[in-house]
Amino acid sequence: MTGPEPLLRLPRGRKAEVRVTADQWKGRVRCALRVWWTTPGATAMTPTKRGLTLEADEVRAVADVLRRFADEHGDGKR
Repeated sequence: MTGPEPLLRLPRGRKAEVRVTADQWKGRVRCALRVWWTTPGATAMTPTKRGLTLEADEVRAVADVLRRFADEHGDGKR
């Protein structure tokens, strides 16, 4: 399974990654953050049930919070 083209990939070890993708469902644009992993013996990654899907208006609210968090804790020392 390939799924939509990832906007971002965040590696999580050798066999997993978090993918951020955009797609449409019932005419609405959504953003998904989902864990993908390679099953034993497989060569391609498949999505897990771990993740979440956000509507376009929710993305802005989450992005604002993440931006504030990065501004306050971006160096990992606070």
